[in-house]
Amino acid sequence: MARNVRIDSAKGLLIFLVVFAHAVIPIRTEPILFVLYKLIYSVHMPAFIFIAGMMAHKTVDQTSAAKLVERIIVPLLVFEFIHELLDLALTGSFKLKLAELTPHWTLWFLLSLFIWRLLTPVIYSLRWPVITCIVVACVALMAPQTGTYLSVARTFSFLPFFAIGVIYGELIITKIQNLKPAVAVSAAAIALLVISFITDNLKREIFFGSDSFASLGLDIATGLELRLIAYAVSFLAILAILALALQTTFMAKWGRYSLIIYLWHSVIVRISRNFYNKEFISDNAILMLVAFTLASILICWLFSRPTVVKITNGLLKPLQNGAARITK
Repeated sequence: MARNVRIDSAKGLLIFLVVFAHAVIPIRTEPILFVLYKLIYSVHMPAFIFIAGMMAHKTVDQTSAAKLVERIIVPLLVFEFIHELLDLALTGSFKLKLAELTPHWTLWFLLSLFIWRLLTPVIYSLRWPVITCIVVACVALMAPQTGTYLSVARTFSFLPFFAIGVIYGELIITKIQNLKPAVAVSAAAIALLVISFITDNLKREIFFGSDSFASLGLDIATGLELRLIAYAVSFLAILAILALALQTTFMAKWGRYSLIIYLWHSVIVRISRNFYNKEFISDNAILMLVAFTLASILICWLFSRPTVVKITNGLLKPLQNGAARITK
């Protein structure tokens, strides 16, 4: 589909929420923040994945598969290497997580995105794609071994949001954009208040999607109940956040370079945590909330600057060129 600057702006808001949610982890359990923290986790990645599904091509041929390797696998490999260097600097040794087929922290998204994009033709071919993906996800999460290996748990957990984007994304976006701004904002505000109440009564880990039911200490019946509630809550949150974000183009530049912001922000957050004064942070939660908010804005602004984008693309280009030659 043609580039939509309002969708870019929505992605800009979402990438800010991603950065903010990771920045505030040291104070996430503070009463002033915890409900907001869980609300953000209910929507930021599901909404990103919904948009990724909406933008996915219906078919995957040799050319498009090669593009996926260049645009997804290459950044994954390059930033895995950067995180390994960071491991060495911070701990004195490499973790070699990719050798264990377990990506570093936020890089799970790239591996999952690659798998989802390859599955797009399969999703289109299903008679009931969304229901099928929900069933497959729930069955996968019943297996105790489902976890971070190959990003399996998150790939299955968030697959339904990708499927919704693939099948219904353009229709949903069109319907939301056709709403009157006052109606969209009012409905979104009410929905987010309802969601905040619901998420306040749910385990935050259910929104992470990174663990099986057993790993969360849940029996299958309880796990299924919470997973289905989480799907309903997150889908409503997606509609609400898009109803707000699509009213403006203010964050479009952040959205256009959301992948670059996503790749670098975890590096910056990991480095900064090494210098935290935990006692000071816990004693000054409100001050730190302001500081983390400003820092999140700064990260989004900095890593969407043309110079930083050019440097990042320069880091990726040699391996992308190599991948292009191999996949010809």
